[in-house]
Amino acid sequence: MVRPPEQTLVDGFNTLRRGAPNMNTLVSLGALASFSMSSVAALVPRLGWPTFFEEPVMLLAFVLLGRAVEERAKLQASSDMTALLNLLPATARLLPPSLPVDSAKSAALASEVPTDVLKAGDVIQVSERPFPTHAPVFPWRELTSASRKGFTP
Repeated sequence: MVRPPEQTLVDGFNTLRRGAPNMNTLVSLGALASFSMSSVAALVPRLGWPTFFEEPVMLLAFVLLGRAVEERAKLQASSDMTALLNLLPATARLLPPSLPVDSAKSAALASEVPTDVLKAGDVIQVSERPFPTHAPVFPWRELTSASRKGFTP
């Protein structure tokens, strides 16, 4: 159990020495203070001090567990973002800016463009086919009128 928290302890003391303490410094100081006091209490029993040998081990174990959970969450979030990016279509139907959005002529003049050329303010036509989503899907008229009012989902 000494090797896994060694990086935390070394980093804690290195950052303290540089004058820029971080969370590892706090954990290192707490664990070593508790272990040192318990060692003195065990070596000199006439002091009558309680021992706390379990606490530094549990502190370091919880810190390592928290880091493992955090790393797992980061990997899951990265995987979820990749899955979302795979849902993006390669092209979109860009509507001409000069015509009203809901006009039939505007839909007829829409051009198929790569999605990477779209910029803020462009109006695109959303296809009517279903697509997977966990958010509400608004009808075309409701979405355009809401976007004109400054609606941001």
